[in-house]
Amino acid sequence: MIGDKDLDKVCKLAKIEISDDNRDEFLNKLNSIFDWINQLREIDVSSIDDSGLLAENSDFLERSDDRSLTGSRETLMKNTKFQKFGMFCVPKVVD
Repeated sequence: MIGDKDLDKVCKLAKIEISDDNRDEFLNKLNSIFDWINQLREIDVSSIDDSGLLAENSDFLERSDDRSLTGSRETLMKNTKFQKFGMFCVPKVVD
């Protein structure tokens, strides 16, 4: 079960604010998601042979992984508003 302290930590990490009015509803929904995940963990999948999954997608697994340039730097840089020194600038996401 997720408690108030856990919810505070999640909100801080996700940089979101939840009003006191919505806090209980959010906790209930979040806990129901984790309950569902725990139900999935209880399913016994040891008898399932997953090697067939690889055979079905063998074309995908054996494709060549070639690097190619799809446009000039100038063309690519036209797709962004934020650039510096000829590179894309992105917002900081990790403190």
